[in-house]
Amino acid sequence: MPILSPCDTAEHDIFLAAGTRFHHWTVVGTPERSQPGHRPALYPCQCDCGEIRMVGLYDLLKGQTKHCIRCRSRGEANSNYRHGHSPAGKQSKLYMVWNGMKRRCANPNTKDWANYGGRGIKVCNAWLDYRTFRAWATANGYAEGLSLERKDNDGNYEPANCCWIPQSQQSSNRRSKWRDRITGSLFQE
Repeated sequence: MPILSPCDTAEHDIFLAAGTRFHHWTVVGTPERSQPGHRPALYPCQCDCGEIRMVGLYDLLKGQTKHCIRCRSRGEANSNYRHGHSPAGKQSKLYMVWNGMKRRCANPNTKDWANYGGRGIKVCNAWLDYRTFRAWATANGYAEGLSLERKDNDGNYEPANCCWIPQSQQSSNRRSKWRDRITGSLFQE
């Protein structure tokens, strides 16, 4: 929190201590003081991405700046771009895999729900956060064209039960289905 003097109406009475956070900025040093009647003091601040910039006192206090220009140009200013994998409204392949996995296990209105959530298959709590799933995926060999495989077909989506395999191999790992020719009933293994 900023340290405010008893009279906090004048710019020169406000001092921000190092370590004070404002959105994605952290104050990292003492301000450059300006002459009375000129621009407000500038504080050296570090964005969460590592960028260090001089940021105006009132810009910080009023929330006029929340992160550096580099983060804004990458789209991190847009609340729909929280995880960094849906630039310009398009979702990455990995994001679509993650979203599909969650949807199959949690949404009874999804066409595949009966084969996943309807059978009790769940997504582990850690993977409900896309960034955690993305970190696991990249550390475990994810590449476009691969499919997320559950080693135990009756097990949950969790790190110990999943790996990445080619889509062609994934197709052969499905449960068997057959239809009774007389009654027309569909059966699954």
